[in-house]
Amino acid sequence: MVLPRNCKLLVTSRAESDIKRCFDTGVQHIELKTGRLVDKETSKDVFKFLTGEFSRIAGGYASLPPKWPGEPVIRQLTNKAAGLFIWAKTVIRFLEEDVPEERLPLIMDGKLETGDIDQLYLTILNNAFEHDRIGTAKAVLGTIVLGKIPLQDKDIQNLLGESLGTVEFVLQKMQSVLVRNGKHGIGITHQSFADFLSDPIRSGQFSIDQQTLAHKLAFSCLQIMNSGLQFNICKLETSHLSNDKVTDLDKRIRENIPSYLAYACQFWVEHLNSALKLGENPEPELIKGVQNLLYGHLLHWLEVLSVIRAVPIAAHTLKAVCKWIKVSLSPHGIGDWSWI
Repeated sequence: MVLPRNCKLLVTSRAESDIKRCFDTGVQHIELKTGRLVDKETSKDVFKFLTGEFSRIAGGYASLPPKWPGEPVIRQLTNKAAGLFIWAKTVIRFLEEDVPEERLPLIMDGKLETGDIDQLYLTILNNAFEHDRIGTAKAVLGTIVLGKIPLQDKDIQNLLGESLGTVEFVLQKMQSVLVRNGKHGIGITHQSFADFLSDPIRSGQFSIDQQTLAHKLAFSCLQIMNSGLQFNICKLETSHLSNDKVTDLDKRIRENIPSYLAYACQFWVEHLNSALKLGENPEPELIKGVQNLLYGHLLHWLEVLSVIRAVPIAAHTLKAVCKWIKVSLSPHGIGDWSWI
């Protein structure tokens, strides 16, 4: 069947209230049932997807028969998926990370309940990291989850103070739940994984402490700015030209403003606000970092925002930091903030 040109098909995975309000009328809702309510049509689609993906995987291994792992196994996996395409997709990515024949038994051993995405994530994490690596894995994955925009490997490295090799190790182990989009950075393949990591009941030892990590990211942003900001950071020959008249400005930005410095300049206050509960006494290192930035690099910070075309956030950021100072510092008599 050929659809008319004016036909639009929108596929959503969650019944978010704002989406439902916008599409309450004038559209036809088709619900793909999952879990215990999964219907034959959805299961048929999942089976077809898995059959195609297994055929593709088998095609890359001379040792595997063309119809590996066989229809009975694929039907078992279809039943385990319970209509959840993200479950099926994650299993395929997990198998592709290593020798498929060796990984398939980890999925088929009976520990995964029907449609249990949490247990699937736990299986992937437990298989990927020994106990001494769990803390590092949580930090890297948590940074991706809490990041305000998709981050590059070097951004995560500098925000956490880890070696690039350590960051790459975690990222490689978690390819089944991460997506790497070239220069646009690394993201989570599905929101359910971010939700899973953020819930200690669901993720257990792999849960991320969002406040503690936000504190780390806020402090790292302040460190990056206080050590990296400087006057005329892009080495412009004159200040009499507007930014859009500097023909090689993008090249100068790439050479002089690392992506992690640009990130810190844009989002340091957001992490700062997340690092403290209302009225909580902040750590001295955060106070010192904010003081150093505001007293020593305020104009340098504004300069970076100018060249990366992010000046509109300056007013909001300054208002937010003033509020943070009044709420978190002034009541405790910390520092001289009389100019606020």
